[in-house]
Amino acid sequence: PPADIARLQEIWDELKSTIDEKKKDQLADEVNQLHMKNIWVIGTVGGYFIPVIVKNNFRNVPERVFADPAIPDCLDPEQFFIRQK
Repeated sequence: PPADIARLQEIWDELKSTIDEKKKDQLADEVNQLHMKNIWVIGTVGGYFIPVIVKNNFRNVPERVFADPAIPDCLDPEQFFIRQK
C-alpha cells in the first residue's frame, strides 16, 4: 500500500497494544494529520452524540456516546454487566 496507508496500519497496531494515554493521543493526532493531508474521506456531517438509555442495574455503560456507524463497537459492550440484587 502507499506509505501513508501503511503508516495508518502501523499506528493501528501500535494503538491496540499501547496503554499510555499520552502516547495514544499522539498516535491519534498523527492519524488526524494523515487524514487531513490525504483527504481520503469527505464528511457530510460532523460528529454527534446520542443518548444512551439503559435499565438501572445495567452497569458500566457510558452516559454519552459518539455516534459513528463506521465504529459500531465504540461502546465496548464486552465491559457491560448486570448488577445482581
